[in-house]
Amino acid sequence: MTEVSDYTGFPEMMEGRVKTIHPKIHGGLLASRDKEEHMAAAAEHGIDMYIETQFCFDAAAIVAWDRTIRGWGNRLPIHLGVPGLATLKTLLKFAQSSGVGPSIRVLTRQARNLARLMLVQAPDRLLVELAAHKASDPDCGIEKLHFYPFGGLQKTAEWVNAVVSGRFAFEERGIGLVVGDAARARVAS
Repeated sequence: MTEVSDYTGFPEMMEGRVKTIHPKIHGGLLASRDKEEHMAAAAEHGIDMYIETQFCFDAAAIVAWDRTIRGWGNRLPIHLGVPGLATLKTLLKFAQSSGVGPSIRVLTRQARNLARLMLVQAPDRLLVELAAHKASDPDCGIEKLHFYPFGGLQKTAEWVNAVVSGRFAFEERGIGLVVGDAARARVAS
């Protein structure tokens, strides 16, 4: 018989909770943050520890949550889930089925205008507000974003690539982005 730790090359740790799955993948899920020996084992074996969220829609709710958990002593980085491009109707469906709570109120306010239900929504306003928070608060825990491509992977990837490569301009009021060819046209005029 071969011991799992012999097979994976990692010792049993965290009170035996990490032994049959690979620690670099699952160790962060099983570690107890309040146990020094768990955190020491994670650091010793190169296991990244962070908080990963579902998707959100409301920057104010995320900022308040970030500040609250920092007040409780959280020092782990936050990897924030952001909805990719999708219609408002699609976003509402996913939000209701996954129970994202207070964050859904932002969508329901937008849904009052029935014409907007079928328009593709981008996370630009959310990202601008979160960037302002990160810029103004050096202790902000938000470190990374990951996208949920509810409206299609290609649409979301194209939008993200345009933003990352600088092919965007701020809307006139500075609360959103114009992305891609429309941004180029705005900058040229």
